[in-house]
Amino acid sequence: LAINSAFVAEKGRVVFAANDTNKIIYATAHTLPSTDKQVEELAAFDGKYSVSMDLVEGFSQWVLANGAGVAACVRIAGETLEPMCPTMGISCVPASFHAMIDEIFKIRAADIALDPLLADAIMRAFIDDLGGKARTAASAIALFKHMCRKAKQYGFTFNAPKCKFGAAMLIYCGCGIVGSE
Repeated sequence: LAINSAFVAEKGRVVFAANDTNKIIYATAHTLPSTDKQVEELAAFDGKYSVSMDLVEGFSQWVLANGAGVAACVRIAGETLEPMCPTMGISCVPASFHAMIDEIFKIRAADIALDPLLADAIMRAFIDDLGGKARTAASAIALFKHMCRKAKQYGFTFNAPKCKFGAAMLIYCGCGIVGSE
């Protein structure tokens, strides 16, 4: 990938200008979500129980070229995932990894059809951290099972010492979120 960039003088100092590169990056990169918004959504949910999980894999996944190298893909448990992956290294790898994790773990209508208790739960992902709240103990168990099912399906493992289940306070992205009483 040839990138048009240069050193230029700006405000009395020499800086690296990559304006043309940024046009490509902004058009193709995934961006990280606002953690403030996620924390606000979790805090606003009237859940009494929390589940937090931490993936061992983190965002340091090796990016593998697939096929002719048109797209770079993330390989997990022998499966190459293409839909939400970095493109030729020009997008932000942590943000692309986040987008893939969010896509894998989010609660969908099909998940609720499989386990209706998930309708009483909310879950958010930020890179390798998963956090959720549930209204009842049964929906917290359903949320925990959902996270474990998805992790098993895609070959992820959890960092057990950092995982918490049923706690009154959810620690997510460095913020303590207290469940509703």
